[in-house]
Amino acid sequence: MESHKAIQLTAWSDLYMWYDTRNRLTNLGVNGSATPIASYAYTLDATGHRLSVSELSGRTVNCGYDNLYRLTSETIAGDATESIER
Repeated sequence: MESHKAIQLTAWSDLYMWYDTRNRLTNLGVNGSATPIASYAYTLDATGHRLSVSELSGRTVNCGYDNLYRLTSETIAGDATESIER
């Protein structure tokens, strides 16, 4: 059974974290006034290493490891452009 935690960061933003049955982080999200600001969905291997991260912006990061589970590669796809309004 998956579990999740919610933490109020400010009066208008919340942090949400979801964990798998082994208590490994699988999703992380930040909402502001009930609108998603950031979101990260993690794909894990059997040992819990992150194979990929999918972001709210559409960007995906794929990771590769050697036999000692050291990070050896990182590939970024769908690099989204962000616009900041002030």
